[in-house]
Amino acid sequence: KAISMFIHSIQSFLPATYLSVNDIIGISSDSIAGFDETESLIEHYGKNLCLQNISLAEGVSDEEMLISIVSELLLKNAIAPDEVDGILFVQEEINYQTKQLPHLIQSKLKLKNAFVFQLTGNHCVNFELGLKVSNGLMLEESGIDRILIIAVQKIAEHSNRIMGKHAILGDGAGAVLVDRNYGKLEYISSSMNA
Repeated sequence: KAISMFIHSIQSFLPATYLSVNDIIGISSDSIAGFDETESLIEHYGKNLCLQNISLAEGVSDEEMLISIVSELLLKNAIAPDEVDGILFVQEEINYQTKQLPHLIQSKLKLKNAFVFQLTGNHCVNFELGLKVSNGLMLEESGIDRILIIAVQKIAEHSNRIMGKHAILGDGAGAVLVDRNYGKLEYISSSMNA
């Protein structure tokens, strides 16, 4: 039987700078399957996905976004760095971080008791998989009570933002603290149908 794991706290960083969908599509030279004209693609994003703009992290690094949100999450919830048992970094494959961001966050924020684990390349289900892995770790390891699930997205080439007709990726970061004993939302189960 799976344990009852709770979502303790959520923190996000959305940059205040935006770029319009029209501009992103105008920058991209790639054609999107099923759309012959740029105007029909712009209409599809606006009408079917309600997407007009995406966020851009200009002047802030992926490291700075993560440090900002994790620091705020810990401070807001009065959690000492040594009370975090794990860091689970979930990341898009196209943005694989060669500078080992989760280890950098662990070191800079003095999360000395936290193991570091990284999941890469599962696209829309990365966070979902992070919840499943966290739940499994808590089920198997009695000493693991708090896991920090973190993600960041910063795309340098605007043409790499278009994910077919399904999405246009913006920049930002997110952190979710899951806890074996306390939280506002109970994790019961989930299904990965992306």
